[in-house]
Amino acid sequence: SDGARPPTGAGDADGSGAGHSTQMRSRLLMVALLAAVTLAGTVRFEQARQRLGASRLVAVAEGSILQMAQGGAVPPPLLRRNLELLRRAAEMDPADVGVPIAEGGHFFLLKRHSAAIRAYERAAELEMRSEIFANLARVYLQSGDRDKAIEAIETAITLDNTQRKTFGDTLREEKRRRRQEMNR
Repeated sequence: SDGARPPTGAGDADGSGAGHSTQMRSRLLMVALLAAVTLAGTVRFEQARQRLGASRLVAVAEGSILQMAQGGAVPPPLLRRNLELLRRAAEMDPADVGVPIAEGGHFFLLKRHSAAIRAYERAAELEMRSEIFANLARVYLQSGDRDKAIEAIETAITLDNTQRKTFGDTLREEKRRRRQEMNR
């Protein structure tokens, strides 16, 4: 009532300006938090965009193989081109299990069994799926490794019992062959 005014910028009754300082820190904290949330959203959006791009490349590679396979043999140049697409897809989304599964199929068609096995093993590290072990079993059988084929078939059946219908006869036959070889 004596006409005295608090000093400019004073935020509390004692005129120290501590209230103003607290408000300023709160605003800066809110701006920093908003920037962090925006950055996190941008990163997630970019990751989603990368995953979508990788999925598209896998779809292109797989689609071209399916079309060609209907007409007969798949030309090796197409398989090699698709492997390059799949390499790019793996760079875009290393966690996409579809990429090494598709790579394994392409390597198998090229009769590059060691590369197919490595691709399927990478897929199994990402996700335990019966189809991966079923594919591994086929590659092992083609390459003559019965023991690993049996192991892969058993894993496929453990993960999905319907694989027993697909591989039951093969499993029995391979175990029979293994016993015969051991008895020699």
